[in-house]
Amino acid sequence: MAEAVKVKKLKSKKTAKPKIREHVADSTAGPESLLDSAKQLVSEDVIQQFEGVFEASTDITLDTQASIDDRRNSDLKANASVYNDKSAATQDLVETFADPKLKVLKLMRGPSNQLEEKIAPSAPCHSMAFQIPSAPLPTAVSSEDVNLKTNESLISQKSACEVQESNTAISPCTSSIALPEIMTTLPSDIQIEEFTLPHQVQAFQSQIGSVKSINASVADAFQYAMKDENTTHSSALKVRETEQPKVESRLCTVIPKSVEVQVLKPFTEAQLQSFYYNTELERNEATIEDFLQRYAFENLQNHELYELLMNYYRAKSQLKAAEEDLQVLEREHRRLLNLMWTSTDHSITIKGTCRDNTKITAKHSYTRVELNDEGYHALEEDLKKIRGQVHETLALHMYSVQLSHLQVESYLHRLFNSYVPLQNITQNAPVQFTSTRSQPCMDATAIEHFRTCISILFVMQRRPITDEGFLSITRGWLAQLVGALLRIATLNDHLFILNHVLRCPLGFGDWASAFVQVTPATGWQGHSPESIDHCLTVLSTILAHPRAREDYLSHMRNMEAGDETGQSKLWVMLDSEGEEEEDGSQVLFAMAENDVMALLNQFQLNDIFCFAFSMSGGDAEFMYDIHKTTEQGMLKLFALASCVLTIFCHGLTTFHRHQYKQLNKRIGWLICEVVQYVSDHWSNFKDSRVVSHCTLMPRLQTEFDSFFFKATSCLLSAKRLGAWQFMADLSYACLSADAVWHLVYTLHTSGTECTDPSQEEDIQEITWRLQDEDMMHQLTDKLQLMPQQEAIYLLTAFSNIIISREESEDVLTDIIVSEIYEVSFIDVVTRDFCSKSGRDILSAIAEKQLSVVSLLLHKIKKSVHQIGMMALTLFNEMPLLLWQPTTDDMQLIAEWMLKAELSSAENQLARLILSNMNWNENECGELFLPVDLHREVAILITETYSKHIPENRQGLFYYSIQQLYNVSALLRVTPAHEQQLYSWAWDLIHRLCLHAHSQPISAQPRAKSEPIAAPASESCDRWEEFLNSIPQLHTTLQLRTVANLVRDDGVFASFVALAMTNLGHDRAEFLNAGLGLLLRLVHNQQFLGSVYVLHLVTPFFFDNPSCLSTSEGFLSAVKAISSAEQTYTKMARDLFAPDFPGKILKMFSAMILNQLEHHSASPHNVIKFWLSVFSSIQNWYQDRNMLYLMDNLIAIAVSQPGAMSHVEFTFCDMYKSMSEGGGVTPSRVGSFLSWFSSSGSNLPTLIDKSSLPEFPYVAYSVLSVEECLESGLWKALQTELAHNATASVETCLKKASSAVKVNSPSAGRLCIYRWAQQALDTHMQHPLLPLLWQKFFALYLQRLPEQLGLPGRSGNGQRFFQSMLNSAYMKKLKKRLKETAQLYSKLATARDSIAANEDDVLVTPSLSNTSIKDAYQPSTATCDQLYMVFSAYLLWMDEPRLHDLSLYLPALPDQYHAELLVQIFQAEQKAWLQFIDYSSIEHMLSQLDDVWQAHFNATPQAKLGRYTYPANDHISTATSRILEKLKLSNPSLSAPSVALIKAPVPAITASVISDENSLMSAVRGDLELLVECAKNFVVKMYKHVALNADYLELLLHQYSNQSVEKVVEISCQRYRPGHKCKGPAEISVQCEEKTEDMITKRKIAGNRDDCLQLLFECETMRASPVACKAAVHVENIILFLLKKYRSDGQGSTNLTLLGTSLFYHLVSKISEDTRQYPPTTQFFTSCVDVLGQEFVAGKPNQSLRLLDTILQSPRLSGMLAPHFTPNASPDIFTKLHCKVVEAAWTRGTDVAFMLLTKFDVQLWLVDSNLSLSARAQFLEGIAQALYVIGQTPDSEMQMIMGIYKKHVMYLLRYQFPDLYGNVMKMLLKGAADQSITVDLWNTFLQTVGCDPTSGEDRESKCQLHLAQLRDTVGSLSVFFLQLRMSTSAHLLFGLYSRLPSYIFALANWLGFVTRKYIIAVRKSLGDEQTNSVTEKGNSLVITSYNYYTKNIVNTCIWPVSVVLPSS
Repeated sequence: MAEAVKVKKLKSKKTAKPKIREHVADSTAGPESLLDSAKQLVSEDVIQQFEGVFEASTDITLDTQASIDDRRNSDLKANASVYNDKSAATQDLVETFADPKLKVLKLMRGPSNQLEEKIAPSAPCHSMAFQIPSAPLPTAVSSEDVNLKTNESLISQKSACEVQESNTAISPCTSSIALPEIMTTLPSDIQIEEFTLPHQVQAFQSQIGSVKSINASVADAFQYAMKDENTTHSSALKVRETEQPKVESRLCTVIPKSVEVQVLKPFTEAQLQSFYYNTELERNEATIEDFLQRYAFENLQNHELYELLMNYYRAKSQLKAAEEDLQVLEREHRRLLNLMWTSTDHSITIKGTCRDNTKITAKHSYTRVELNDEGYHALEEDLKKIRGQVHETLALHMYSVQLSHLQVESYLHRLFNSYVPLQNITQNAPVQFTSTRSQPCMDATAIEHFRTCISILFVMQRRPITDEGFLSITRGWLAQLVGALLRIATLNDHLFILNHVLRCPLGFGDWASAFVQVTPATGWQGHSPESIDHCLTVLSTILAHPRAREDYLSHMRNMEAGDETGQSKLWVMLDSEGEEEEDGSQVLFAMAENDVMALLNQFQLNDIFCFAFSMSGGDAEFMYDIHKTTEQGMLKLFALASCVLTIFCHGLTTFHRHQYKQLNKRIGWLICEVVQYVSDHWSNFKDSRVVSHCTLMPRLQTEFDSFFFKATSCLLSAKRLGAWQFMADLSYACLSADAVWHLVYTLHTSGTECTDPSQEEDIQEITWRLQDEDMMHQLTDKLQLMPQQEAIYLLTAFSNIIISREESEDVLTDIIVSEIYEVSFIDVVTRDFCSKSGRDILSAIAEKQLSVVSLLLHKIKKSVHQIGMMALTLFNEMPLLLWQPTTDDMQLIAEWMLKAELSSAENQLARLILSNMNWNENECGELFLPVDLHREVAILITETYSKHIPENRQGLFYYSIQQLYNVSALLRVTPAHEQQLYSWAWDLIHRLCLHAHSQPISAQPRAKSEPIAAPASESCDRWEEFLNSIPQLHTTLQLRTVANLVRDDGVFASFVALAMTNLGHDRAEFLNAGLGLLLRLVHNQQFLGSVYVLHLVTPFFFDNPSCLSTSEGFLSAVKAISSAEQTYTKMARDLFAPDFPGKILKMFSAMILNQLEHHSASPHNVIKFWLSVFSSIQNWYQDRNMLYLMDNLIAIAVSQPGAMSHVEFTFCDMYKSMSEGGGVTPSRVGSFLSWFSSSGSNLPTLIDKSSLPEFPYVAYSVLSVEECLESGLWKALQTELAHNATASVETCLKKASSAVKVNSPSAGRLCIYRWAQQALDTHMQHPLLPLLWQKFFALYLQRLPEQLGLPGRSGNGQRFFQSMLNSAYMKKLKKRLKETAQLYSKLATARDSIAANEDDVLVTPSLSNTSIKDAYQPSTATCDQLYMVFSAYLLWMDEPRLHDLSLYLPALPDQYHAELLVQIFQAEQKAWLQFIDYSSIEHMLSQLDDVWQAHFNATPQAKLGRYTYPANDHISTATSRILEKLKLSNPSLSAPSVALIKAPVPAITASVISDENSLMSAVRGDLELLVECAKNFVVKMYKHVALNADYLELLLHQYSNQSVEKVVEISCQRYRPGHKCKGPAEISVQCEEKTEDMITKRKIAGNRDDCLQLLFECETMRASPVACKAAVHVENIILFLLKKYRSDGQGSTNLTLLGTSLFYHLVSKISEDTRQYPPTTQFFTSCVDVLGQEFVAGKPNQSLRLLDTILQSPRLSGMLAPHFTPNASPDIFTKLHCKVVEAAWTRGTDVAFMLLTKFDVQLWLVDSNLSLSARAQFLEGIAQALYVIGQTPDSEMQMIMGIYKKHVMYLLRYQFPDLYGNVMKMLLKGAADQSITVDLWNTFLQTVGCDPTSGEDRESKCQLHLAQLRDTVGSLSVFFLQLRMSTSAHLLFGLYSRLPSYIFALANWLGFVTRKYIIAVRKSLGDEQTNSVTEKGNSLVITSYNYYTKNIVNTCIWPVSVVLPSS
């Protein structure tokens, strides 16, 4: 089956599948018809166009990297010769395609090896796509697309284009052959649609297998196919002509759709783990889980350190609360102070009569004051509260804070001491990163305890604590512990610290980020695979959300929940769109962005890649060697980098909220860094390997592409990231071509994820889509929806893709540039925000690929109506300085210049382009643009100028244009278009290098004075060649327009003719015709152009200045140029703002300097030429402008060695010509020669003024010459002065003038005065000033010459300044010298601080408009040298001995510089050039040169610097980028320093408690310090009390109501408006009004100041750390003693004695001062309590001593009484009790009560087993005390009475009734004496079973038996009887009056006893004797009562013994 070959035309590239118009040829046509058809497709015109373009163009690049070479052509012919037996038609076809005319067709294909490498960079075992390279054609030729489609039936899966690495033959069974190369060599407008060979193809298919290269030529394919001449089958080509595409169409890379492209699949994540697997990262979750369980808060809250920290926090909180309370009291004090006085307003009515006799009545108001007693007392109470708050509360809390702080530090110190490895850590120990402990013997328990303490400190950071001081201190402790742990840390310890840090509250990045150490301090050299795993684990942990963070911060949550206000949350968390967050608490407890970034800064990405790159070297020097990396190493690098990317991607997912915007950017930047590292390393790897020798290269490229797309996918998929910013920063240079197309397509479409290039997607299809208009609209819509900044980043990413790719990828460049141009300048929506950025982006692309400038230029041509003036903005940023336009570009520019209106965008764009092009030389010293282009542009400008600006002979139009432009510039108004063109044309024409002398210096010969000189070198050859190529004005065809304009007196054309043609290059032509054109420029006000013409033409006359110096026309031109700015407008403006020199004058001077520096002529010739010209101008020395030029010229001569001789010669010659009268009027000066010969002549002079301060160089030169001419007169004058010592100078001058026969000048014209005046007027920093003073002193100190063999005489210098006028003049000179020396002294010592006054800065006339900022500042060495010389000058002026002949110069001090004086005395005329500041001259000349360069330099250097780089810096290699990034890495924070916690107090040793002396010595100093602090504090407190008392007293006298008499003036005018009163009424008023005592007020202010100072001193004392350390030291001694005492079993007598001694020693130190000072009170109380409990309480031998101590110091009873234990001493219990009883009256009831409470009588009775007598004795003691207390004790005795009562009852109940009788006797005696309280009776009754209130029986343990009852009755009878018998009154009237208080108690007692007795008797006798017993009992009772009530006398009742009946 035969198929046909179809050729189709592409209609448009904007559609994915263009329509095809078929022209089908006859299928049976033979080879001849095929050949004819092929030839018809390529017309002769097209062939010629292709030939011309490809021969001239060198910029065409192809995707195959090179055009086809000659070898391909030879291969075609060689193959044709092999098969010479084939048909003639086939041979003709071969020759046709081998024809050189069709060499353009060969460009469509490349060498076979290039094609294979381009198509299939993968492994050889995979199939490859057949790809046709393409390139954009020049503008002159339309480019077409070539699309090849093959029949799927002919192309098998293994295409013939596959290249077998083993070069094996193709299998015979293959049913397809290679595509013939005719398909790749057809013209661009032919597309082969189908190609089919006859069936004989299979016959010779097997023969092809032996061919090693299957890239057969066209002849190969067709000759094999046509081997059988008799075949009946023939090939058929269906040919169709295509239409020419548009200019903007682009060639597209095409892949046949029928060829299956097999690509490598990248490794999966699991496969990548075989190259890198992080075990620590896998175990990280388990590590975190263990951390959460072990260090939860529940496991830490019972720890001792936690309690200490909480105590410290509570103490701080209490202190803060106390301070706040004090502030409240102070505010209350201020409030009460305002309420203390009450002011009331009062008024009285006054009457009077004014001078108008008008009665006036008015009211006089005044204020009275009264003291508010309540407010005063409230203020007094508030002051007391303040005093108490200060001296009690605050003092105690501050001490508690200090004490708690020391306790924590002591604990931490013990913690460090408990673990030996921590003690051995040095201060500079590095952080450890080990898997296990370096020392196996380390105690795991101790380390765990250490970590627990760290965890507790972290817990304190998680509490809702607002005290910054507490947080700072605890964080300091935490840093110390963490720093120590890091020095012995394992990797697990690092994760432990990191997990704690991540669970801290917000803001931990500021203080805890240094805790996280990721890499060793030794840098990447200390890395191991384990450390790399740890780095990534740490990074993953940081970028993951910390588990249980909310639980760890639960205290924070509780704080939020427990808001005291009870209100709801005041803040609502919103997301980026303004909606409320779903879970605000999660946001509240989320990590802060700055915290995460701080931790991320600890991670050093560079260290990972240093390890991955196997780098060596130190930290300061990195040794990078790509050869250390193998293929396997690259795969490991890709796997490692992929792992890093995965971690970063997870981080972007974790921190996706809006508050992490900067963090997301940081992560994006790190991703870019990873990509850059890998890309650069991959680039180096590819460059260091031969692709054909590296079998894994395709696999590596695939993995790199996959890695790159992972990174881009990570960036694009991240929310809130702004990924386009980072996409713009990525490097795309190492991506494969297919990957780039996929990436670009992805960026055009979704932009949220990157399509993997491994996907089998047709690149050709992507290319067509990117060129489709729909894709452009889609991109535009996408940009509109994006934020503006993101849209700009997207465009930047596009540009970076192009910039990073090879220039051969022109199709991609064309697509992207067109799109950027479209969206930035064409689309009306996107250009509003993309135009500026698009301009910059296109400029960056154009800088990389300059052909883009031409592309954009032609695009603007087509869219100029849409882009308008924006085209100027675009091209203003184009790299036009680097651009070389093509002929088409210049034609387009010329068309716009000549045909477009001046206001049009085209014309302005053309002018902008020409202005911004580089008209200067390149780095090689040659013109960047050819000189022919310069000339072409000059002609173009001339034509444009003449078209739009008509010229006339008078030049008025020029002048008007220039004046209008100047006025518009002054008014800042945009000038008209003609004005703009005028300025632009002249500026640009000055920059063009048209003249031979405007060429680079390398192109000019050394001797330019001979323009046609014989060449002596290569430069001379070029020079001569250039001069020979100078166009002739009247004969050159291209200059016809210029010649015509010159003929018509065109000014612009005249300038061009002088600069470009022979008129400005030939002396004769210039003198004949060129000089007239120069004068035309001058007459038409073109002064800058005239100066430039002088710059170009005058070098031809340097060797013969007379040609121009004698030309009146030339001199007039120079004179006119120098006076150009002397206009009336300029003169008027100078009246208000002087501006000299003007622009033209400075430009003239700068031109001379430029000739000197930038021409190879001798500088002396240049100086001589201009000296000759300037001196030839008449009266130049009277013209300020010419003086300026001459002054600068002489300054230039000073800077050139030996050039001043020409100046001197010129001026001498000038004086000579003046004296000879050469053209000079005789009235001006006398003859030079007659001055020597005849009398009556005047001395010639060029300076009519006394000095020239503006032009010191001219003055110096002129005065030097005139001094020589005056030498004869001066010598005669010196002789006259020597002979006439008393004559005046004027007299001697007249005699000297007569002697030399000259007219006598005035004395002021003498050189000594003129030098002095010039030095006085010249600026102090002028470089020539030292020489001016030298000239003066050479005359002032001149010695008289020897005469007639006589010795020399002294000088006459002082004689010139002896008159009154000259003496004042001498003072001015001295003052000026002093000021000059001081100025240089100041500059030498403080060079950087020159005074801002303009007088202190050199402002020379040539630079009068130079700002002070740009003024010259001399060096320190120069200042020192000038200070030295001017100081010497000043000494010379003041030293009279210098005029004495006897002076011995070596004897002078060094400051006089005798060596200089020697030269003066010896009359040496050599100038002291060593004192000239040449740097100042160079600075002035450099500024002059800048003026020239700013206007006439061809290229703005500032703008050119944008595109120029230092040597080799612009070549940024991958290696340099890697090393640069490694050096620029930001260092991470170092670990906390290891500052081991020192002992806060001295350590306690066993020697302290060895004996009592040692113990007392140890505590003595501390106790004395504490006592001293207490004393000082008490003094301050008493002083505070006194101040407050004085303050209150003063307040009472601050205000008072004083009687005041005032005179009030009242006018009637206030009542009669408009009336003018003659005088007010003066009325005297007397009242008592409020008056403030100012003396008291000042005293009050002083009192409060003293009080504030006192409070400050108290605060310092309260917080004294020394006192706290002393207290802690004593406490530690006590604790050490207790620990030792308890460890010894409390049996050590020595320790007991030490304890008791220390106890009583502390007690002895307690004083009233220590008790008033709260810290010492607390200290002594705690210490005494501890010692008392251990060594005193319960000790038998200490009770009596302690009691005595208490009784001696009753104020300490409250402190000591708790340790008083009398029960421990039962033997002396009674004695102790008696002492206490006695103390009740001597020491006070409080002490007695406190001590009595310590007596446990009940316990004493039980434990002691005392005898009855002992108990009776104890009772007797109590009885005595009760008797003393009395019947009615006071309130203080009530408490003691209660204790006594208890003791009596205890005694009564114990072994009842042993003391029953004693107690009853005590009660009866007390009742009889009325010395005992009734309560005791009641208690007694209650104890024995009698109810005190009713007398009834009640239950009681104390039951009386019959015997006791009988004895009781008897005792009562006896007691009453004896009591009755004691007095007669009792005998008569009974005992009622004696016992009134006890009647009720006695009655109850008697009734109780009687009743009990009768009952007992009855029970004992039985019922039968009841009556008898009753009678007897009644009788006994009655008898007893009778003793109490009956009259014993009358009844004769006598006391008898009572005998009771027996039982």
